[in-house]
Amino acid sequence: MLKKTDVLTASDVLLEEADQLLEKGDTVQASEKYYKAAEEAVKLLAKT
Repeated sequence: MLKKTDVLTASDVLLEEADQLLEKGDTVQASEKYYKAAEEAVKLLAKT
C-alpha cells in the first residue's frame, strides 16, 4: 500500500496501470505497459 509521501517513478506508475489492465483481462495492453515499465527501469538504472 502506498502512502501519500511515497515518490513514484514512471515504472511504478506503469506497473500499477499494467496490473489494473491485467485484472480487467486486457493482456495485450497490460503486456505493453509491463514492457514500457521495464524499459523505464533500465533507463533509470543507466543514469546511476
